[in-house]
Amino acid sequence: FDSPIIMTTNRVAAIFGMGRGISLAVARKYAQQGYDVALVGRTQDKLQKYHQDIQLESPSIKVESFLADLTDADALRAAIRSILEKFSKVDVSFTAPAVPLALISPAASLTPEKASPVIATIYHSALIIANELLPGMIERKEGSLIFGIGAGATAFVPGFSNIGPMHAALRNWVLTLRSEMGSKGIHVGLITIGVVILDSDAGVMGDKIIPAMVPRMQSSDIADRVWQNMTQRDAETEISRNRPHACCIEELGSNIAKRNGI
Repeated sequence: FDSPIIMTTNRVAAIFGMGRGISLAVARKYAQQGYDVALVGRTQDKLQKYHQDIQLESPSIKVESFLADLTDADALRAAIRSILEKFSKVDVSFTAPAVPLALISPAASLTPEKASPVIATIYHSALIIANELLPGMIERKEGSLIFGIGAGATAFVPGFSNIGPMHAALRNWVLTLRSEMGSKGIHVGLITIGVVILDSDAGVMGDKIIPAMVPRMQSSDIADRVWQNMTQRDAETEISRNRPHACCIEELGSNIAKRNGI
């Protein structure tokens, strides 16, 4: 992953928490639009494959990979600083990290120890990304920070208490940050995903436990909406064709509980 400093006139997109679903689709979307792309992920072999695939599909742009687990604050800061050293700037960042289903917990048994890795993955990583990228964006008076969350941020699901509250906290913070950054030329956007992403690791597992009435989508369709959120400078893009009925929510909670042996 080591290479010289890149001299480029292209805009630069940094994609955090790389996986084979939405983050890969968003990276491809920006590469297709002529952005150089910085990929941040925790698994070197997978990261290298994503790097090679994107570079092959978009040979006219630059792709660089940076190894970091979003739960490791020091490693994440170091990766972002390496990106800024390599490209000199980041024009847009996107993060929508997946949380393993094994970390999902009912509200009654949620402990600080169980919540800690989810808080680090979803909330603390977003704060670090903003802390590191905003100074340069504010100086240039332009830039975009886009964050992806689940529909549990605004609708509770029994047995699903670990992720939803963290997404709710992130949603509040993102919309507050947006209100503060608008006058500085910075776009802060939110993507609320209320569908099963079929071609993602989480989607493959989720497709087995999430009721059929919850809509399914391909990650490329969601990437198009992420691009639209940035170009139209929307506050929040909701990706859901329908709001689940009570019976659907109960079925989902029951399925999760069974899978986790609760």
